[in-house]
Amino acid sequence: MKKHKNLNLFMMYIIVYLIAIPKIITYVPSKIQSYLYLILTMLFMVIIVYWNKEAFEKLIYKILNVCDRSIYIGVIAIVLIAISIICAYAKVLLHIGNNSGYINLISQYMSNKVIFTIVIIVITPIVEEVIYKYVLFKNANFMKEKPKGKLMTCSTIFAVMHMLNEIILFQPIAIIDFINYFIFGVITTLVYKKTDNILFPLAIHMLCNGVALYLL
Repeated sequence: MKKHKNLNLFMMYIIVYLIAIPKIITYVPSKIQSYLYLILTMLFMVIIVYWNKEAFEKLIYKILNVCDRSIYIGVIAIVLIAISIICAYAKVLLHIGNNSGYINLISQYMSNKVIFTIVIIVITPIVEEVIYKYVLFKNANFMKEKPKGKLMTCSTIFAVMHMLNEIILFQPIAIIDFINYFIFGVITTLVYKKTDNILFPLAIHMLCNGVALYLL
């Protein structure tokens, strides 16, 4: 079990977080769907953090380190936000609509802004950074002797997981969205590799998601 811990965690992320939880909430009345989604995703987040608590060792030191380099984090976040805006503008120029996930996100956000602000700015970044940076990139056994290849692979997986529907349906938007998510994955993974502090990519992710929500 311990040998395959990282693979098991990633599979649990796909099955539980990406598939099961969104499906489960469809079976309850619409009035409580957002509340149930918050509870389930928060529970999943707590479990993932607990099982990977080593990533948060010396937490106070790591928080202070992030605070000391807040300008560094802000600059990277601005670069990533600019790339996202460029990609969005490219979709307008090419007359490509937003993907179904983005449209669904808007409808969910409008249904309960407070809950989905918590989910998008807090829960999602924590879950994704732990899974993609700590579990996959740092600890997974594959391609350990090829760090550049592992970086590209983890970033590709991150991008693909965000746009599965578009890829399956062969939608043109998948190309632009893939570029956006892939660049995000590469840059934040490089930040994590350089700092060995999960809070750095986490802070960048939270900032980017926060700005994205503000622009909705």
